[in-house]
Amino acid sequence: MPGGSAKPVREVWKPGRRVGDWAGRGAGRARRLAESADAFARTRLGLTVRAPGRGGRIFLATAGGAVVLLGLGSVVLGIGGGPAALRPSQPAAATPAVTAAAAPRPPVTELAGTPIAATRTYLLTAYAPGSGRRAQVTAAPGELTVGRHHRHLPRRGDDRLLTSEIVFPLLPAPARCVRRVELRLTPLASQGELGEEGPYPLVAYPSALTGLASGTIPATVPRLDLVTNRPRGDVEWSSHDDPAPAAGGAELTADITDLYQRWAAGMPTPTGVASVPPGTPLVLALRPALTNVLGEWSHTYGGADSLVPPRLVWTRWARCA
Repeated sequence: MPGGSAKPVREVWKPGRRVGDWAGRGAGRARRLAESADAFARTRLGLTVRAPGRGGRIFLATAGGAVVLLGLGSVVLGIGGGPAALRPSQPAAATPAVTAAAAPRPPVTELAGTPIAATRTYLLTAYAPGSGRRAQVTAAPGELTVGRHHRHLPRRGDDRLLTSEIVFPLLPAPARCVRRVELRLTPLASQGELGEEGPYPLVAYPSALTGLASGTIPATVPRLDLVTNRPRGDVEWSSHDDPAPAAGGAELTADITDLYQRWAAGMPTPTGVASVPPGTPLVLALRPALTNVLGEWSHTYGGADSLVPPRLVWTRWARCA
C-alpha cells in the first residue's frame, strides 16, 4: 500500500495445490527458526548447543565445573559432573559366568578294608639249650611281652628269649585282591635298655605253632618254632629316635604284606610243598631280631582281650573279586 508498511501476504491453500508444497515450506521455516535460536544461545547466552537427533536440542552451560543440561524437545533435563556426563551411556557388559573346571579325580585303585583284631595271644618263653629248662607256651590275653634276657654268651642258666604269638583270622578277601597288610601294636610298658640292636629291633615272623590258631597249646615246643625267617615284617620303631615305648604310646607298625600273601598260599617250600594247611588262620611270632647278643630288656603290648589289641590294617585292590 502506498505510504504505509507492507503487510505480509498470507498464503492460503487452495484446492488443487499439493500438500507437499506446504509441508516443505513449514519444515524450512522450522529449521530456520531453530538455527536462529541456536545462534542466539551461543552469542547472547554463552550456551553450547548439541543436537542429539529425534527433533530436540540440548543447551549446555557450565556452573562451577558442573555441566547443566537443559533439554528441549524429546531430551530430558539432567545435571552431570563434567565432560564425562556428555558421553552416551553404554549398557553394562554382561560378566560371563566363570565356571571353575573341577580337577579330574585320580582313579580309585585301592579300598580300605575293615581292621581285623587278634583273636588269641600267647607268650612263648624259650630257654638256652642245655639249661635243663624246656620252652613253654602260656596264654597271654591281656598283655604281650617281647624281649630278651641274656647275661651270658653262650646262653646258659636263666637266659631266655620272650616271643609273642599272635593269632589273626584270614582277611575277608581273596589273597590276590589284597594290596597291603600292616601289623599294628600298642605299647604299654618297657623295661631295661634296648642297646645297639639296629633300627628295627622287633620282627614279625610266620610261626610254626599253627595249633595256636585253634587254641591248642603244644605240649612240646619244637626247636624250630618258625616256618621260615623270610618274608618277615620289621616293626618301624628306632631306639635312636624315640625313648622306649611307654603306656599310651602311638601304635607301632610292621608291613607284613609279603608274609601274609605267602601264608595265604600255604607257605610253599622251594619245591612247591605247602608248609601250612590252606585256610589256617594267620599266626605271627613277634620277637627280637637279634637272638644271640647280650641284653636285658622287654616290651609289653596290648593282648587280644585288652582295650588295644593287635590289629591288621589292610587295603584291597578296587574292582577285584
